[in-house]
Amino acid sequence: MNFSLHSYVNRLVLLLTIIFVVLQSILLFFDTSTEILIGNLGLPSSSGNWAHQPWTVFTHFFIHLNMGHLLLNLAVFYSLGHWVEEQKGGYYFIKVLFFGTLAGVVCYTISGQWNGRTDRFLIGSSAGAMSVMGALLALQPKRKVNFFGVLIIEITWLVVFVVLIDLIGIRQGWNIGGHLAHWGGLLVGFLIGKWGGEKKGGRHLHRHRRPKTDDQFNEERLEKERKLNAILDKINRSGFDSLSRSEKDFLNQQSR
Repeated sequence: MNFSLHSYVNRLVLLLTIIFVVLQSILLFFDTSTEILIGNLGLPSSSGNWAHQPWTVFTHFFIHLNMGHLLLNLAVFYSLGHWVEEQKGGYYFIKVLFFGTLAGVVCYTISGQWNGRTDRFLIGSSAGAMSVMGALLALQPKRKVNFFGVLIIEITWLVVFVVLIDLIGIRQGWNIGGHLAHWGGLLVGFLIGKWGGEKKGGRHLHRHRRPKTDDQFNEERLEKERKLNAILDKINRSGFDSLSRSEKDFLNQQSR
């Protein structure tokens, strides 16, 4: 697959992967414990500790010490982030990611004061991943998301499933601050997707046209199917990034 570094999503995926490998190497070859890394790079649940570790507002985003945690976030970024970036642009993707992550920080801190658990830390980019999910929900709620050909699900139902998982975790007392951080990122991502910028395209012109005959309709349908199959073959051979702008726009239209 063509992995172009022109994409902000691809850059983020690569950066998170490299940092994960570096941290695992440090834990393996140096006299350093997981607690030390989290204590210095994770976000404390108490805002009073931020004065001593202000960098953790940002560094916590890049810290994944569990392979499953990393892979889940990378799957969301790669499978959903590309659609957001293609439709709204790279800077828009970064904006969603940035403000969604900050929303997660705020929700986590509030939960820390509420629960009185000031000895815990927030790590990982899950709030940012949830913000991308929220933005896509606002932009295209009927979009079907393909997770590497293994799982194909409509974004609306994906969000419902994830929210329910978080709700179960909160009810059971599992990582309450982390789950609330997810919701903060999801909400802010949705709000940005809904009102954070004009969508592409201008006004639609409504014109009265002569109804198509059955032959015309069938011919157009077959032509669209041929074009769609050709694009899918191209993706299988060379990856999504090899598509031209017009091919991506056509694929966007057919998936709505």
